Amino acid sequence: MPESHYIQAVDFTVQTMFDSILSQEQLIIYNELKSYFINFLVSPKTRVDGVILITKWRKGRSFVDQKGSELTLYLKPLKGKEIKRYIYINMTRIRVAIRIILHNLLYQRNGFFLHCSANLVHNQAVLFLAPSGTGKSTISRLINSQFPSITDDFGIFRKISNKYYYFQVPFVDKGNLVIKSKRRYLIRAVFFLQKSPKFQLSQIVNHADYLPNFIGQLYTKNNHKQKQLEYVIAAIKQIPKFYLLKFNLNKAKIIEKLTYL
Repeated sequence: MPESHYIQAVDFTVQTMFDSILSQEQLIIYNELKSYFINFLVSPKTRVDGVILITKWRKGRSFVDQKGSELTLYLKPLKGKEIKRYIYINMTRIRVAIRIILHNLLYQRNGFFLHCSANLVHNQAVLFLAPSGTGKSTISRLINSQFPSITDDFGIFRKISNKYYYFQVPFVDKGNLVIKSKRRYLIRAVFFLQKSPKFQLSQIVNHADYLPNFIGQLYTKNNHKQKQLEYVIAAIKQIPKFYLLKFNLNKAKIIEKLTYL
């Protein structure tokens, strides 16, 4: 029976499957996977939505085979003078493989990746959207002591039972400060950010005015984009409130406004 881990993200389960007898190289990757995804591991009895097979390379096969929500990554030996090393499979490649599977599953089942930061406010997700380098991570870290950061870079929307929820990606964020979990979050509000010397918060009444700003943060494949734009529009209709936040580094002011949101 092959050795496996079962990784749950966005209420999908991805199985990483190894050969029945682990080589030394596979054992290293097996343990690294367990450590990296510790907060996302679930019981083997869980329904499986995608499979990654990590096995020894066979002549004539590519290093990564892809078919639907199944991928096979091959460990290819590189012979040296004293040791045989396996160089083609590592945690980075496995994370990419899991991301590919999640992309495909979200495309098929009412979901999408979004480039954003997010914090937990009154036990619900508050999202911050802005172009790269214009304040998403800054504001999330600024208020982290009062409202814990749950995303520093990318998050996921998915529709379950006619309602859109927010999920954390199962990967370490760039700041490496966010505690990750399998939990789904209700969405409390979305803030579009602008850095400004003067603090100003205004509610957006006409969501269509900022639809391009939201779509601009969609992380998708070209051949998935049209369908996932439909998901985005449906999700926006369910989000209770949108705001334009012109902000500086006045931490107290931002926390005060979020407290009474």
